[in-house]
Amino acid sequence: MDPITAYNSNVVNPELVRFHEGTTSDTKDMGEIRVSMETLTKVDLELAYSSEKLLNLENLLLYVLQWENDFEAMAADDVSVEFVEKSLKVDLLFSFLDSEVKELDGSMDSIRFDLVETRQRLSLCKNLGELFSVVEGKWHDSEDSLKQSQEHVLEMKMKLAKLQLTSLAFDNNECFSGDYQVREAKPRLQTIDKVHVLRMLEKSLSRELDLEKKLTESKQDEEDLKIKLRLTEQVAFIMEEAAEVVWGRFLEAENASVVLMGVSRDLIAHNQLVQFNLSGFNQREDGFRSKLENCIKLLNTKDASIEKLNSRITQLVADNLEVSTLRGKVKLLEEKINISKTNLRKANTANDSLQERVTEMENMIESLKEDIYTAETRSETAEGKVAQLTESNIELSEELGFIKGSHENSSKKMSLLEKQSRELELQLQHSKASSEAGQEQQNMLYSAIWDMETLIDELKQKVSTAEIKAENAEEQCLLLTDSNLELTKEVDFLRSEVESLETSLSRANLDKMASVEDIGIKTKLIMDTVMQLATERERITKQLRSQTEEKKILMEMLQKFNKNVYTSMYPKGGIQDKNLIYSVQELKDETFSEKLQQNLTKSSSECIKVDEIRVSDDPEPESSITDSDPSLDEVEYEEPQARTKRMLLFRAIFVLFISMLAANFVNWKQLCFDVNPIRMTFF
Repeated sequence: MDPITAYNSNVVNPELVRFHEGTTSDTKDMGEIRVSMETLTKVDLELAYSSEKLLNLENLLLYVLQWENDFEAMAADDVSVEFVEKSLKVDLLFSFLDSEVKELDGSMDSIRFDLVETRQRLSLCKNLGELFSVVEGKWHDSEDSLKQSQEHVLEMKMKLAKLQLTSLAFDNNECFSGDYQVREAKPRLQTIDKVHVLRMLEKSLSRELDLEKKLTESKQDEEDLKIKLRLTEQVAFIMEEAAEVVWGRFLEAENASVVLMGVSRDLIAHNQLVQFNLSGFNQREDGFRSKLENCIKLLNTKDASIEKLNSRITQLVADNLEVSTLRGKVKLLEEKINISKTNLRKANTANDSLQERVTEMENMIESLKEDIYTAETRSETAEGKVAQLTESNIELSEELGFIKGSHENSSKKMSLLEKQSRELELQLQHSKASSEAGQEQQNMLYSAIWDMETLIDELKQKVSTAEIKAENAEEQCLLLTDSNLELTKEVDFLRSEVESLETSLSRANLDKMASVEDIGIKTKLIMDTVMQLATERERITKQLRSQTEEKKILMEMLQKFNKNVYTSMYPKGGIQDKNLIYSVQELKDETFSEKLQQNLTKSSSECIKVDEIRVSDDPEPESSITDSDPSLDEVEYEEPQARTKRMLLFRAIFVLFISMLAANFVNWKQLCFDVNPIRMTFF
């Protein structure tokens, strides 16, 4: 699949981004998402560019390999100027390919760093839902494409290494093209060396690949651990905020309970006031009872006076036997009796009206009884008092009935008086007095009944107000009980939540302490490894200095030896050739020293990397040949065909000297790799 089309397919729908921007209110998370999207698009573009560049480099590598095959065919025939030019072009192309591949490798590292940063940002924006899932899918796609490009880069490295090996072997063959007999004598050894070197190179490349895979795995483990640490810190912070919120709610619940306690106390005081008012009502009822008792006593005294009048009338009847003298008077008395009858009728009508009023009062009393009965059901304290009021009302009704009976007796007595009035005028006067007394008694009764009506009305009003207050108090008590139950439930729930949060906080603190201890141990180990690496580096630098000094001494010896050889070969002429050869030799010596220094520094850096990646097995000593071969290639001199046997001897001695240097270098590298590997427990 084309990388540009893959990039276009991975681009997120902008309408979805706008929808989430409109619906979500968390601007900070949206900003993080935007930054991560920009970085992912940048990474996709860089990956597309790198993939296209890799394709172009592969095409160029195929072209170089084709040239290499042509050079082998040309080398079998002869060496010409065209062959030299093409070989230089191949070398330049090879160096260009090597530099480009290294640059691509560096860009892959930077892309990996960008992906790690985007992953850390995305871990903070998990609450966005669908947008987070889309961006995470895009991140995974870019990571997969990065892995594929890294694999392509590794393949390119392997191909370049093989090409370097074959070109080095080919150059070694060209170095000995001057002597046809020696070249024919050693073809088998060269093929064996090639095979051996190829095998060693493949082994070293496979080990490098394994080490790079381990490096990537360890980096991923580091990133996962960092993300987990950040997540644990965020969870701890969220738990602390939740604990603060729960504590605030608990304080609010306590304040609400205090307020409700104050309200309940107010209601209790209100109930006490109602009870005090009811006690006042009871006292007033007692006063009314005392007044009723006084009225009963007055009625008893009136009955006694009526009996006395009756006794006097009987005495008058017995005493006054003269009826004739009194007939005229009786007529007058009859007239007066008629008048009195009319008065009595009026009195009867008044009594009837009084009786109607009494019945109305009885009905009112019955209604009051019903109201008092309902009030008794609502307030237990008022029940006894209402019963007492009903008893007092019953007594009043009985007293009224008694008064009615007394009126009937008075009517009977008046009938007797009518029979005897003809004879007794004096009895009329007494009857007038008695009628006046009865009227006075009726007036007293009217006033008493009026007072009772007013008292009953007042009692009704007070009872109604008491009922209303009792109902309000009951409703408030019910509301208070319900609110108290709800508050107790909420307080229990909040206490349970606080306990759970405390346990979770304690666990989080324990986890933090454990992680801090682990990190401290790992940092100590890392510092120890760093110190050991520093000591090893100092030792290696000392060895390098000693070897450079030895090399300088050997180079001086070689120069002296070369001078002696050339003076023996050209005693008179050939000064210009000597100068040319010395200049070429000096240039090659300088290049040899520079290459040797570079190889030593590279080997030291590789040693340090291997120590950091906890190599468990000791590497084979033959792998150092790959590091020393470039110096051998550039130290070899291109000699013309017209050389003498002395030059051949010189070259043989020089090759032996270089092989000794290579052996020393191998021993040094073996010492470097024999250092005990440090176990990196942090990864």
